[in-house]
Formats: sequence, C-alpha cells, structure tokens
Amino acid sequence: GWDDINEITISQRLKESAHDYRYFPEPDLPPLHLTKEEGFDIEAMRSALPELPSAKRTRFSKQYGLSEKMTEFFVADKHFADYFEKAASELLEWVSNSNLETGRPSTPVQLMANYMSSDLQALLIAKDASIKDIRITPENLAELVKMIHTNELSSRAAKDVLARMFADGSDPSDIVRDQGLSQVSDAGALEEVVKKIIQENKKPVEDYKAGKEATLQVLVGKVMKETKGAANPEVVRELLTGLLGGV
Repeated sequence: GWDDINEITISQRLKESAHDYRYFPEPDLPPLHLTKEEGFDIEAMRSALPELPSAKRTRFSKQYGLSEKMTEFFVADKHFADYFEKAASELLEWVSNSNLETGRPSTPVQLMANYMSSDLQALLIAKDASIKDIRITPENLAELVKMIHTNELSSRAAKDVLARMFADGSDPSDIVRDQGLSQVSDAGALEEVVKKIIQENKKPVEDYKAGKEATLQVLVGKVMKETKGAANPEVVRELLTGLLGGV
C-alpha cells in the first residue's frame, strides 16, 4: 500500500503458502508422467526425427565436397536435397567403377550440383514449377552429367539437352543420338573446320598474331558455331594456337 503521509510503500498483509492464495489444480490438465511406461521415450522420438538442417549442412559439405553456398541451396529445400542425393548416388557408384581422367577440376557430383543450382533452377523458375513437378528422373540427370564430365557432350550442347529433358522427360542419350550432339574431340576431324574459320576471319587472326590473345576466344566461338556446339573447345583452342603459330 501507499503511506501518503510518509510517502512510502508498505506491506499490507502477508501470504506465505499456496492455500493463502487459494490455488487449486486445473481440472482439464491431468498430471503428466514423462516415463517410457507412459509412452514418453525420448530416444525413440529422437530416432524418428528427420535429419535436421545443421546435420545436413555438415554432411553435405563433407560427403559431397560442396561449398557453403551450394550446401545452403540444397538445405533450404528438402525435396531438392532428396532429388540431389538420389542422382548423386548414381554418380558415386559410377565413379567407383570408373577410371576417370577428364582433367576437370570438379567431381561429377559437384558438377551436377552446379547444373541443379543454375540451369535446372532457371528452368523451374521460368515454368513456376518445383522439383516435385520435374519430369527428369535422378538417373537421367546423372546420365547427362556423366556425358558432360567425360567430354562426350559440350557444356553448350548440354544446356539444350537439359531443356529437352525438362520439357518431356527424354533420356539424354536418346536426345544426343537423335540430334547428333556428341562432342567431337578428334583433332583430325576438326582440323578442316578450324582451317576454314582461320581463312574466313582475317582480322581476328591478324589481331591474335599482333599479341591480342583475347581474340583467340572469338575464333573458338566461331568454330563452335560452325560445328553447332559439337566441337570440344579445348581441342579447338589447341588446334588454333598450333595452326596460327605456323601461319
């Protein structure tokens, strides 16, 4: 209470126990016994939980060698992560049974992660679709990545193949065969095309010889266009530098 004369607060009465406050049990909340006998088994509950985001981040980083940014991309969407892991299992089995010497800096799984987070994601956004709606099976996506990783298919042609797969669920091997998209890595088969491009593009050739090395990529691009993306750009680059060095 308030003592107006002395201008202080004072205790008016004492309450020392629950019955002084007239506490009583809540009739709609019966006692809860958290025991296994009563059905409360914390270990069973823990084992029934799905993988939590923090654990998935750690596992994806260690198991697949994904960057922090890439890991976050998959952890943010459980369905995307599940799809990725199904396709990754196909690739890992293939890698374990193959002797890969492609010279690529990334592993097939990392390569697939890049395609899923960029090209495939762009297709989904354009169609306002989710990974649950996709027609591409994880096995077929893994097959596409194998073809890219082993240089059977150029990265440029892979974009077209992925778009076709997205549209109708076609098998990538069938698309490549039907459209003649297999990457050409035979230097002998490409040499005539490279010579033709050199002959028809005097200015870029002169610029390259004058020291403008960036123009080499212009010539590579023209060869790629001439071959409809089928040429192996690394082989083309080697042919160009060899031929231009000898002109």
